[in-house]
Amino acid sequence: MNAAVRVVGSAVGWAVFALNLALLTTSIRSVLGGACAAEGADVLRMECADSALPLLVWAILGALAGVAIGALLAQGFGAPLTALAWPVAAGVLLLDLILSGSSWSLLLALPFVALALAPLLLRMRADPRGVLLGRRSASGIRFEGDLRALRSRLGQRDVSGAPRPGAGDWALGLGVPILGAALGASSAPMWLDAID
Repeated sequence: MNAAVRVVGSAVGWAVFALNLALLTTSIRSVLGGACAAEGADVLRMECADSALPLLVWAILGALAGVAIGALLAQGFGAPLTALAWPVAAGVLLLDLILSGSSWSLLLALPFVALALAPLLLRMRADPRGVLLGRRSASGIRFEGDLRALRSRLGQRDVSGAPRPGAGDWALGLGVPILGAALGASSAPMWLDAID
């Protein structure tokens, strides 16, 4: 795969993931945050829009599609969604709960902290550069990795001749996912207007 496909794949994967995560938090906030309720003791001023529940489902599926796009097309370039999707999603949901200001938000937030941090800390302990930068440059050259010793013990191919990432690799490997995520998250209001 060429460099353009890897860069575009990383950007599109992060954009799709961030868009759907923004849609997910907005729909959760509208249903749980008191903007609407359907029935029961908590009936509020207005009934939930018909699009609230389907949006929850499609946003989850869309976020998973973003992870798949990133994994298939980026192929190890940039901050990997496969490693960061769950911690980022749990962290965003945690932040949304805390900022909602509801009395039970802290109680709900504590499990999200554990669910977000545990896998991230385990992965960062094993391969911190791989979590932040990815394992390959945009051109597909495998970086010298922190897992080199483990790979050689497992009989996999040795990557001892692999280069160390330079400043350009760091800028591209972090910049492309950040820009893609910012583009996806910032386009969520446009999608919400189109849905309603």
